[in-house]
Amino acid sequence: MTPRDLLEDLFRTAVAAVHPASCLPGHLPAPPVGGDLIVLAAGKAAGSMTEVAERHYRDAGLAPPRLKGIAVTRRGYGRPTRHIPVVEAGHPIQRVADYADWLTRFETALRALPDKQRQASLLPLLHNYQHPERPLRGSMAPTNVFRTAVQDAKIGPDKDIPHITPDVIVKYITDLQLLGMV
Repeated sequence: MTPRDLLEDLFRTAVAAVHPASCLPGHLPAPPVGGDLIVLAAGKAAGSMTEVAERHYRDAGLAPPRLKGIAVTRRGYGRPTRHIPVVEAGHPIQRVADYADWLTRFETALRALPDKQRQASLLPLLHNYQHPERPLRGSMAPTNVFRTAVQDAKIGPDKDIPHITPDVIVKYITDLQLLGMV
């Protein structure tokens, strides 16, 4: 084995070890007993992660109609899925490592909006975001509890949770771009 062969073999082994198929299933929660399971993913690995999560939950016996969600990834990173759409879009997202720096940038962008958009923004609620929330595994409200609350309150034209389509996500991101917020 040449040194190049050895390095290429090490590289392939390292990439395989961090691929979602190798490392994601052990971190996925058990499927819910009732209600839907919603998978949301964004970023370069969103397609691969969604493909693996979908297969994991199908293999765990979750009925396909209960498996819902959407993934948004950059162009060229889509993956074949059966139930959860993977949208390829060209909307770069810049990571900001420091939360205080992110909050300052976000507030600056909100304050720079024209009056009408600024009034409809999160600016009046920004004090609620002074500190990051602790990560939460799972959901604060299971889907069936949330859906029942929405239906009881008769919210929206269908008196139910509105569906988020790939077109809506692309529209929101495009609107944010037009506003100069991303």
